[in-house]
Amino acid sequence: MTLKPTTGNADLRQLAVETWGRPLASSSLAALWRCPCCQRNTHSIMMVAADQFRCLGQCRIAGGLLELETLITASAEHVPDDVLVEIGA
Repeated sequence: MTLKPTTGNADLRQLAVETWGRPLASSSLAALWRCPCCQRNTHSIMMVAADQFRCLGQCRIAGGLLELETLITASAEHVPDDVLVEIGA
């Protein structure tokens, strides 16, 4: 997967829509997707705002633009879970 170059003021919600499709729910402040890092059977939710994201479930991964781009790349390449834990640390 190749990511488009982003700027420091990119809206993370748009990046998430391009990657994971339509959100489960959204408001003017944030949108919700299933967390790509957590196991499907946990039904964990990832909240993505314009400038930050956070898993509200088990993995608690969080960050900004660079971390989200790293997460998207890692999930596309099926990187092991222990690497994803380091991203959210």
